[in-house]
Amino acid sequence: MQGLFPAVNGVSPAGTIPAAVAAEWNRISNHVLHGETNNPNSGRHTKSAWLATHKGAKPTKDDSKTHILSYPNGKTPKTVWDDDEGLYDDTDIKNMCAVSIALREKAGLSQASFVVQTPFATPYCVESFTAGTGSCFPVGKAKSKLNKQCSLGQD
Repeated sequence: MQGLFPAVNGVSPAGTIPAAVAAEWNRISNHVLHGETNNPNSGRHTKSAWLATHKGAKPTKDDSKTHILSYPNGKTPKTVWDDDEGLYDDTDIKNMCAVSIALREKAGLSQASFVVQTPFATPYCVESFTAGTGSCFPVGKAKSKLNKQCSLGQD
């Protein structure tokens, strides 16, 4: 699935996340999975990390097909991967982010969202960017095709 990056002749075997993509993931992973210690709203794109600093918060959206949740967070809702048992784990999130990062880098962009496959066989838009801490997070249901840049107005 996501971790099965295609082989590049003489450069990398199939299944290997390219070094530049892996380096970016390593730089942003703590922000994405656990959040910033100095800001309870920064990062925290997993349900467990969000609820650790927002005890009792109830999602405003809970998609049972993709297992992506949205929580109130000022003007812009916080979207998170549901990391309850049997749903997303760190590897699933890493793989989805790695695909989004690789597609963004290939397009020469510093911030963009692309359609990637969830482990639940449902495409979803995942955004990544490099500014500041950098980040990667789910942004909405895909209206574009797999591996394409998400169009404006994604749900």
